[in-house]
Amino acid sequence: MQPVPSPADVREMVVAQFQQFGVEAEQAQTPAETILIRDGKYRGRSYRSGGLLAMWLSEIGVVQFYSADGE
Repeated sequence: MQPVPSPADVREMVVAQFQQFGVEAEQAQTPAETILIRDGKYRGRSYRSGGLLAMWLSEIGVVQFYSADGE
């Protein structure tokens, strides 16, 4: 069984990656965070900062990053 990271662990990783992608440190530290729910079930979280989006899909254990234009 794969260990499931905590939301705090994922957020920390997302913040670090946003900084690597060029988001200013102060702005990257305070991403807008949204809990993702579909069909009444928790599915993950999304994070937005500096024109970037990260989406954590908890069921499959993937964090995806997107630029402002969706790439």
